[in-house]
Amino acid sequence: MKRGKYEAPRAPKRQSSKKALAMLLSLVLVIGCVVGGTVAWLTAQDDPVVNKFSPSTIGVELKEHTYDAATDKLTTDVTDDGVSNYKMVPGWTIPKDPEAWITENSEDAYLFVEIKESTDFDDFMTYAIADGWTLLTGVEGFGQFMTDGKIDTAANDTYVIYREVAAGATATAMDQDNAFQILANNQVTVLGTVKKEDMPVAGAEPTLTFTAYAHQLYKANGQKFDASDAWNNLKPNNN
Repeated sequence: MKRGKYEAPRAPKRQSSKKALAMLLSLVLVIGCVVGGTVAWLTAQDDPVVNKFSPSTIGVELKEHTYDAATDKLTTDVTDDGVSNYKMVPGWTIPKDPEAWITENSEDAYLFVEIKESTDFDDFMTYAIADGWTLLTGVEGFGQFMTDGKIDTAANDTYVIYREVAAGATATAMDQDNAFQILANNQVTVLGTVKKEDMPVAGAEPTLTFTAYAHQLYKANGQKFDASDAWNNLKPNNN
């Protein structure tokens, strides 16, 4: 059929379809670019929490005042080497004041004092232990004797006494409230039965030796070490 004079020619179908597809793809690309340019991830971060675990410590000291033989009195000077200028006069009381303490900033602790007498000490001297100490029992190799509720020093050549010390009950020097007296009345006494001919020769004088140790009191929250177990933990360091 022939087209009329005024009838518009028809566009080819294939060409129109291609143009429509191209326009659609362009629109999708434009929309994609716009969306891609405006998207942002939602994020947040809290400040870090830093936990610090500081080391703990336990310290111990044992000291005594030196002795002035001319005045038969203790001086204000302290020593941790012992005193060697005592004179044994039968029946006389000799001032002697060793003190032990747990040092400042220590944790709760057992304070132990090991006391060693020379084998002939009891032939010449006597003394008593101050109140507040407990005789360590259940440990091999140490004398463990009590008489009338008191530590029997004459029956023990080597023994250990101890006490519990709270973290706040520490000291920095002798003569403070929490520096603990070891000898009752801060003295030892020469037996009145000692005679001149009984006196030891030079180099064989009787000796009395004190050594202090500390061990943490608790092995877990609210759970104390047994005193004998604590001492046995110290044994590798004090044999």
